[in-house]
Amino acid sequence: MSSDKCTMQYYYPTEELKKKYKINCSDKFFLDIENTQMFNNEAFLKFVEERYGDSVFNGDSPFTFKDDYINLSNEEICKTTEYSLKPQQKFMGQFINPVTNFNNSLVFHGLGSGKTCTSLVIGEAFKNTSRTKLLYVVPAPLTDQYRDEILGELKKYSDTELESGREPEIWACTSQCEISGRRDFYCNVNDRIILEYLEEDYNKKKKELNDLSEEINKLLKLKQREETIPLKKRFSELQNEVNIAFLKFKNKKETLLSNVTKVFHIESHSIFINNLFKQTKDGTWTKKDHLTNKNSPLLSSSGILVIDEIQRLVSEGGVLYNKLFTAIYQYMNPACRIVVLSATPIYDNPYELALTMNLLRPRMPFPLTKEHFYSFFLGKYDKDDNCIRVKNNNFITDDSCVINKNLLRMLSAGYVSYFRGGNPNAYPYKRIIVLEHKMSAYQKEQYINALRSDIKKDSSIYSKLLKGDEFLIKNESSDNSFTEKEDSVSGIYVTTQQFSNIALPIVKSDVIDNMLSKQTQSQIKSGLDAFKKDIKKLKVQSSEIVLNYIREKGYSEKFVKIIDLSLQCNGPVFIFSNWLQFGVESLSIILDACGFKKFPEPPGKNGMRYFVWSSETSSNKELIRQAKNAFNSMDNKDGYLIKIILGTRSIMEGVSFKNVKQVHITDPWWNEARIEQILARAVRFCSHSNLPLEEQYTDIFRHYSVLPMVPDSDVSEMLQDSVGMKKFKNFDSLTIEQKMVSSAMKKFQINNEFEQTLKQVAYDCDLNKKGNIIRLEEHVRPLSNGKYQVYFKNTKTLENFTREGIPDNLTFKQILERTYSYPNDSSLPVKFHEVQIDSVNPDVFVKVVDEDTGEFNILEEPNINKNLTLYENIKCWNSNLTLEKIYDKINLNKDNQDIISYFMRIKNNFDLYPLLRKEILGEQNLGTRIEFKNIQKLLKGKQKLIKCLTVLSESDLTPKIQQRQLKKLLQSTEVKGKINSKIIDIVYKYHYLPESMIEKLQELDLKSLNEILKEAEHYK
Repeated sequence: MSSDKCTMQYYYPTEELKKKYKINCSDKFFLDIENTQMFNNEAFLKFVEERYGDSVFNGDSPFTFKDDYINLSNEEICKTTEYSLKPQQKFMGQFINPVTNFNNSLVFHGLGSGKTCTSLVIGEAFKNTSRTKLLYVVPAPLTDQYRDEILGELKKYSDTELESGREPEIWACTSQCEISGRRDFYCNVNDRIILEYLEEDYNKKKKELNDLSEEINKLLKLKQREETIPLKKRFSELQNEVNIAFLKFKNKKETLLSNVTKVFHIESHSIFINNLFKQTKDGTWTKKDHLTNKNSPLLSSSGILVIDEIQRLVSEGGVLYNKLFTAIYQYMNPACRIVVLSATPIYDNPYELALTMNLLRPRMPFPLTKEHFYSFFLGKYDKDDNCIRVKNNNFITDDSCVINKNLLRMLSAGYVSYFRGGNPNAYPYKRIIVLEHKMSAYQKEQYINALRSDIKKDSSIYSKLLKGDEFLIKNESSDNSFTEKEDSVSGIYVTTQQFSNIALPIVKSDVIDNMLSKQTQSQIKSGLDAFKKDIKKLKVQSSEIVLNYIREKGYSEKFVKIIDLSLQCNGPVFIFSNWLQFGVESLSIILDACGFKKFPEPPGKNGMRYFVWSSETSSNKELIRQAKNAFNSMDNKDGYLIKIILGTRSIMEGVSFKNVKQVHITDPWWNEARIEQILARAVRFCSHSNLPLEEQYTDIFRHYSVLPMVPDSDVSEMLQDSVGMKKFKNFDSLTIEQKMVSSAMKKFQINNEFEQTLKQVAYDCDLNKKGNIIRLEEHVRPLSNGKYQVYFKNTKTLENFTREGIPDNLTFKQILERTYSYPNDSSLPVKFHEVQIDSVNPDVFVKVVDEDTGEFNILEEPNINKNLTLYENIKCWNSNLTLEKIYDKINLNKDNQDIISYFMRIKNNFDLYPLLRKEILGEQNLGTRIEFKNIQKLLKGKQKLIKCLTVLSESDLTPKIQQRQLKKLLQSTEVKGKINSKIIDIVYKYHYLPESMIEKLQELDLKSLNEILKEAEHYK
């Protein structure tokens, strides 16, 4: 490898450490990485260990985690005085690197892992070798975050530290990389100090302007117009100062960012997809900049494409995904590297795994349809608890399980990096508390009307899906799109979902058939106005009186409880709803009635304020900045500045809150990944580290509305009238929210099982084994007797545990007072019994017995520590199985032979891409790499294709211009075929030259190849 590629090391503060961790930059090529016949994961993991493991660095690799990592305290993690890259970040920068042949990868790294930094370190490795800019594609809210991460943070020190010799410095992950022996800063300390000063000056003047505006408005309301004259003059002067201050700040920021844009091209998902293709009036796609510009990274053999939050672009049948897939296989340079990142690669359903992995151009493609994927990999448990195959299986059920695991592992092996995420000790202690709210008679009446309307509207869907529960999953739009709006009505049971939250005073006869219609929107607005007017009649701002009145009227027991709990909380509160009108707007009305003021208004009589973070407010960046700064301020640790933030879907990405004590999820969603994404706004890496240790906790309340009686006769009667079935889909016993939770949990369980296969085949499975740490998660569930039960969940294995010393039944008062929870659990033994819900009495947990020993399964020290943290203990797939051996085992069952034939067919089809791409379209082929694996099948398929194209080229039905193009293609193909045939003999038949020489051999003419072939025959 030329020395210009062997350039990236990492910065260490001393020469001793620099020497100790110096990286050997020799080529790290695993020859069988794309070889379908020879690849086995045992050899691959050995390859990784021998080049990156502890043995290479005398037992102390910079790419592995140390023994004491699991015991690090919150302060040790969050109050660090030195900045350095984490082991997983250093490893990824070396693994996906110009000196390796690992071109495509899924970076499956969890929350708090520093995923953004990891992706940038990968980029740093290529910036001196790529002939184009490094292309980074991220969600729109994260584009500025990526740029700021590259510029770095200005780290200031206290006077004492400055006196001891510390100086201000830039903390940036990119500056931890040494390129050609030099740290590369995109911004120096002085520039960063100037930028910070200009930003503070602008914000100070902007605040002064806003304060002056409020003062003028107050005087105008008091009709003191003359007194506003000098203020208006000052306002005009100050407005000019604000404009000048903003331009200075903006120009300085752009100057600094120009250093970034010389190397990185960062754009949003939407801009990227729209720059691949545009759709013409006749519905066809035509290429755009990324596929036509000669300087595009996608068209360069040295280019790299990095896509963060890839799950946002992955969906079955989605236009976004189809455009990306088409660009990768038909237009991108085959040598351009692809790195996709996600903390949740399976966001909604298991088939997304196949869709994502196929973007990485794997050696063996995944099934191309959901039906085939489910048929080959999604089985069900039989009566003896054996996981068996079910052909034509399109539904996820309670009995679903994963089959053909070794085949699934083999397809994924070599393409996945897995890291659990940040050390759990850096996060606040988290409790998940489920609360069920019985509907009032008034709310139930409106809920039944909404359910009747939804059933009538969607009856065609239901008639097709009576045999399975998959209809509860078919609610997502065709794209996990970046254009999703609040109160979007894609999916089913939309009206019923919203009336599960609150029964607005809408006239009974107003059946809401179309949530988007002007008539419906007018009805909802009238309902909100009537609700507001009704509460205002109280003419008091006592929260107790207001909440009791709403409860008596039967509007929403759920919302009453949410506000009541928020008022009792001694810190900031975050409330999230999927719905605007039936969520945050209704909650806003209640808060107003309780004496709250909406930020940035001054506090009301009760001294408390709230802020609504919606699509409307999020467009006001200055207001968002002020609200976020106030909410996250240490002065707000008790909610003094902003007590509550009400959030909608616009808050799902790129937002970080601090010191949050309560989170309320007002309504469920169809998958848990979305809920986890929301919770990550408030429960974040080091988000509570400035609080005393005993206050570092967050309570998460999951709220569900339930029927007052089970089964409910009124619902049964409506179902009988509507669909002729009293127990249609169990709606007489379960509300839509309970069914959503059930559906989400089914998917969560099976998705988790598929994700386990990714973790087991991760190429850094052994390297990260001491870094993949989890914490048992405390859960609280309601019991039928009105009491509550505490249990603990291993979120990765989904095993449940009870803790010795905690009673089986607790009052809600005990739950709120944290009687047996952190920080009051120090006297409890660190001993947990694995349990499962009793099949007869669901209020009871029964202990699980180990089948081998006959003893109870107990988790205790040293396998778990006092912080309730333990190793994830992933069983790395250290197998020497090849694809052929896996096929042989599958073929033992004649009913499974369709699996093998399917994979052979799609492999043949994908192998033809290098032959067909570009030439069929009459364009120059940018790629030079040819797939030489599965030779006999490839040639057989190729011969069929050539025969077909020959017939077309000679047919009178083929237009003349296409006949000429086809004949030209066939002539070129004939020559290439002869060249490839000789290369195959030289490399594979006679083993005269290695695979690494294939590209060089392709550059030779037939005469030169014939000479080499003669030498090879003699060598043999």
